[in-house]
Amino acid sequence: METLTKCYGIMVTQGDLLNTGCISELVSMLLSYAIMAGGALLQVPQIMNIMKSKSVAGLPVFALYSQVFIPITFITYNLLQGNPVATWGENIFSLIQNVIIVILYWQLAEPKVSSQHALLMSAGFIGLFAVCMKLPADIQYVLPLSCLPLLFTSRVPQIIANYQNQHTGPLSGFSFVLIVGGSAARVYTTILEVGLDYSMIASYALGGAFAAVLWAQCMYYGPPRGAAKAKGAKDTPGKAERPKRESRKDE
Repeated sequence: METLTKCYGIMVTQGDLLNTGCISELVSMLLSYAIMAGGALLQVPQIMNIMKSKSVAGLPVFALYSQVFIPITFITYNLLQGNPVATWGENIFSLIQNVIIVILYWQLAEPKVSSQHALLMSAGFIGLFAVCMKLPADIQYVLPLSCLPLLFTSRVPQIIANYQNQHTGPLSGFSFVLIVGGSAARVYTTILEVGLDYSMIASYALGGAFAAVLWAQCMYYGPPRGAAKAKGAKDTPGKAERPKRESRKDE
């Protein structure tokens, strides 16, 4: 609201419609809210794919846990720094959706995940948030930086697994498109609204790069071929029965 009020006074009241400072701030504000809106839908296709297929095959559990750890660190870092919610609010939606995916994994994984394991991990995530909120100001910058090795160790195994399996399982290409676009926009809004916070910028840039690779794999490999063939056979039962009827006629 402060940006709108200020720019209204400059661009409308004073008639300076081409004021570059206000234009940049308004673009950044619109991008921030667009990213937050996209964040609310980011993992919905992924969740729908898992629920539809009733399978989490091909999803490394470490990658799923990392996708809960990462938004926790971003949320706590920005809270501690006092950054505007508009510059990081999508991480709240990301956390909620990734927690849902983890819960689905616990329910659908083969072999089954024990309740003790699920409780231990839940306590670990809550403890992580509490510890991060207590970090001294002089070392808080390590929170976004801690995401870099996690991004590498969570995304690279997924990329390798996709290559080896020659399919992307229940992964949703649309989710990765949103991540790529959101990461690029977040680099811009962070520079403009927060400043040159290199730890956050590096995290957004690396996350966008890995998402671009995974999106390309989704486009190239697609879902499991076996599932597609089974679906095709189910949709066209007449073609499967025809040879059998013809063989009786020949006898």
